[in-house]
Amino acid sequence: MGIKVAKPPFACHISRLGVGVNIFSVVKDECRSLCTAGGFRKFTPEYSYGEQRVNTPYEIWHVDTGRVFAEYRSKNKKIFLGGSYSDLSAGETLPYLAYGLIEKQGQTRGQVTVHAAALTRNGRGVVLLGKACAGKTTLALELCLRHRFKIVANDLSILETRLDTLFAIGGTKHFFVRKGVVKKTHPQLLPYFPNKVEDDDWNTRTSILPVEIGVEVETEQVEVASVFLVRLDPSSAKGVEISQVNKQWARLYLYENLSRYIRRTNLPIFAGSDEQYCLYPPDLDAPELHQKRVAMMEALVSKMQHVSGGFRDVALNIANTIA
Repeated sequence: MGIKVAKPPFACHISRLGVGVNIFSVVKDECRSLCTAGGFRKFTPEYSYGEQRVNTPYEIWHVDTGRVFAEYRSKNKKIFLGGSYSDLSAGETLPYLAYGLIEKQGQTRGQVTVHAAALTRNGRGVVLLGKACAGKTTLALELCLRHRFKIVANDLSILETRLDTLFAIGGTKHFFVRKGVVKKTHPQLLPYFPNKVEDDDWNTRTSILPVEIGVEVETEQVEVASVFLVRLDPSSAKGVEISQVNKQWARLYLYENLSRYIRRTNLPIFAGSDEQYCLYPPDLDAPELHQKRVAMMEALVSKMQHVSGGFRDVALNIANTIA
């Protein structure tokens, strides 16, 4: 496209754990509203907003309110963005566009967004991994409610490797649960769902904050002591089964998991009043970031065990492991 524009006024920054993006806009107040109001705050790990510039070369320039587009410049460190308030509001375009740039900077520090839960007890960290619907959130709830684990993150965790040591340093801090699952596992949480007669129990979901159910949030970064690849099976009559993981399969699964946000395969950028535009998000990966993810992958594999069984039995087994 190669558009030429004057730099708009500074509006705000979006950041995560010390890395951020400065945002400039031709409509500063509307831009600030787009970055502060919305459900994205629960679903964006360690989301932080401020109205002072942060020290970073990464910028988004909102330069046009008449048409929708995104153009990447300066080796993907700068984005020119177009769209009206309604165009950018429905898809929560700005914060999700910024998150890719934040992930890029985080990965240079060895920090990666991972689809996982991270908990801690007595200063020892536990990471729960598994495919979608494997039971990570159910198990995290059980460990927190019954065994007094603290939550570092659920759903999206930020892990960091420092030399050869793995840490859980943050993430999204809520339990996004399905009504149909909660009915079977933690029925005391049903009042947190909207009361609708025609509910579809599987597709009806709600977000529960730790403070609402007496779960303590871990405020420190914690070293990871154990990693569990989870597959809950409520019909299992064998109790808890623990086994070593197939390392080849584990590496395939982990590499995809660790690469989602830097390669943008799990972060589509929508815009338009009906989210009718899907903006092109370029791959932000680099060889040195790949090497850092490989180091994290090997750190996870070295600690990983496969665990399956009923959720209460599995939780008790993990609790006994993390004394």
